[in-house]
Amino acid sequence: MQTTYKKIEDLIKDEKGCPIPLSVIPNNMGINLCSVDAISWQRCSDNQLSQLTIYFLPDEDSLAETKLDFLNRKKAIENILSHKN
Repeated sequence: MQTTYKKIEDLIKDEKGCPIPLSVIPNNMGINLCSVDAISWQRCSDNQLSQLTIYFLPDEDSLAETKLDFLNRKKAIENILSHKN
């Protein structure tokens, strides 16, 4: 099987390189193309599409919240450990 990986920017420039029309992603899947980082797919030896994967860009707000949660938990654990000694 042949695996292909392409960034969404490259696929927008040359949509012929994508195994499905890019319009399928927002119109049929409800996924905003601005949220897509890349697409990969595998084809069988007879050229049938056997797998399609959409890679998403992380949500910046979620990343900031996750980092803040981590730092708050780290601080809480450090406080607990410092009181045990």
